Amino acid sequence: MKDTVHLGDNIRRIRELKGIKQETFAEKMGVSQGAISKLEATAMIDDERLKEVADKLGVSVSAIKKFDAEDLMLYIENMNDHSQSIVYNINPIEKLTDLYERMLKEKNEEIEKLKQELGKK
Repeated sequence: MKDTVHLGDNIRRIRELKGIKQETFAEKMGVSQGAISKLEATAMIDDERLKEVADKLGVSVSAIKKFDAEDLMLYIENMNDHSQSIVYNINPIEKLTDLYERMLKEKNEEIEKLKQELGKK
């Protein structure tokens, strides 16, 4: 996994995997296609904007932040490799479980933080 996350790249990859064109996504976001192109070229995106993008893509913010194209490609290659000449040591169930556990932990932390903020008011 890469050390740095390029959120714009992750947004583009998720958009493409969902089969959504830039123009269509721009309409959903209420911006121009050029604005989407610029967004996808941006490495760091503020949380408010990232939440808006995630909502329009139908994914969680965590899914955008944790997206790993290399793992996905290895999974797809492993599933499509009928020749059995190349074997990857990837357990897709384990990978998905790990991803969901990380996302659940993140969500629980977010809920606790919100509860604490509400308790202060």
